[in-house]
Amino acid sequence: MKEHYILDIRTKIILLFFANYLLLKRLGDIHEWLLVGTIATLFILAGKNKKAYSYVVVYSVMFVVDYCLLEHLNGKLASFLSMIAVGGRVMLPCFMAGSYIFSTTTEREFINGLRKWHVPEYMIIPFAVMLRFLPTIKSDYQTIRRSLAIRGIFLSMKDYLLHPARYLEYILIPLLLSATRTASDLTIATLTKGIGIKHKKTIYQDLQFKGLDYGVLVAMVLMIVEIEVF
Repeated sequence: MKEHYILDIRTKIILLFFANYLLLKRLGDIHEWLLVGTIATLFILAGKNKKAYSYVVVYSVMFVVDYCLLEHLNGKLASFLSMIAVGGRVMLPCFMAGSYIFSTTTEREFINGLRKWHVPEYMIIPFAVMLRFLPTIKSDYQTIRRSLAIRGIFLSMKDYLLHPARYLEYILIPLLLSATRTASDLTIATLTKGIGIKHKKTIYQDLQFKGLDYGVLVAMVLMIVEIEVF
């Protein structure tokens, strides 16, 4: 079985803040490609090859649109494509960093990482509930879709566009009711497991920085120095 290399959760969170920091800067093309390529490489090392290639393809398309197509277009179409291409290129690294966290981090790792930083428990509990809540909502949505498909309702995207009121009645309202119950149940389950206890917690998996973490942290520091100083 192929071994996967995944960053420590603390490094992942720093990477997310780093991507958002670069969002405020006007990066050159080389820096953008380096950032996207680095995060895509992290996906590959974690065994998420499909996501890595998808993000690289999306960025490449926006890059080509920005530099090759926009100069030949005029009017509203050019403005719309420019907004999508330029805005998408700037935002994509943030989405990639966030996706990397959610796709490679378990609830236990996330909580342990926050405790390593001595984050208060009243802030950790909502995060713990959220990490379980989002996958549950996705599962509930798929269940509702399958039940409607059995009855021949909403079988294609055309049905959603032609019948928005039915979409609200058949999908969104049941999903919101299910989400309310799920949030309440998950909160109770999380507290039942003792996450709110004031005493020191027993840690099953101790988090430690590894070579990959140090390499990524050094790379981020060097990029910040280059952007701010040079």
